[in-house]
Amino acid sequence: FFSSRRRHTRLQGDWSSDVCSSDLIQNINFSNLLLFFHYINYIFTLKKRFVSFYNVIYFLDKPQYDIVHAHYGFSGKIVADFKSIGLLRKSKLITTFHGYDFRVEDGYYEKLFRTGDLFTVNTRYSNLKLLMLGCPRKKVRILPVGFDTQLFNTASFTSRNNHGGFSLLFVGRLYAIKAPDFFIQVCESIKLHYKIPFHAYIIGDGDMFLQLQEMIQQKGLNDNISLMGSRKQAEIHEYMQ
Repeated sequence: FFSSRRRHTRLQGDWSSDVCSSDLIQNINFSNLLLFFHYINYIFTLKKRFVSFYNVIYFLDKPQYDIVHAHYGFSGKIVADFKSIGLLRKSKLITTFHGYDFRVEDGYYEKLFRTGDLFTVNTRYSNLKLLMLGCPRKKVRILPVGFDTQLFNTASFTSRNNHGGFSLLFVGRLYAIKAPDFFIQVCESIKLHYKIPFHAYIIGDGDMFLQLQEMIQQKGLNDNISLMGSRKQAEIHEYMQ
């Protein structure tokens, strides 16, 4: 497992943040030392950040892996860079895209799409977005996100409203790509055109939090929408039930 969203690389759970680079360099063999100098030239050519330099030291002293699974296209792009200089060259690369990583310029993932063996997305919409970025169709698989069905059953459904209406729920990061503002517009339309009693809950945090708060006030939806902020998984389960 490799993710650039985390501070350190994690593979098989044996990475420790207190391991210093000098400890890792001690066990580098001659073959990997050549790769190391190759990478020095590589980072100066492409002006790579120090984090990429630090990550490559960790990989130099590790055996080849059968499969490397990268979460987010940004992480897959880093692994593709490693493979281009000989690291992980025998490893199959699977990259899972989650949506946030679609917001890039044309050609950004060109090397990843060429080098990667398989790409997974969770919806047909995400599949279309990935193809539009230039990913070969034959390399893409739709893998829906699963959930524990034991957590949700009709017998456990309870309304959080005391007015006899129904509840709406939005869960996700409050960024433009998630369209939480559109959710508020839907709530406004229900109130204005259908006159149906309801209450909506927005769970999540992000750059749009204050904007959404102001939007709710301007549209007079304070009595209909609760902006909940971040919540723990157990609480989110309760709201979903």
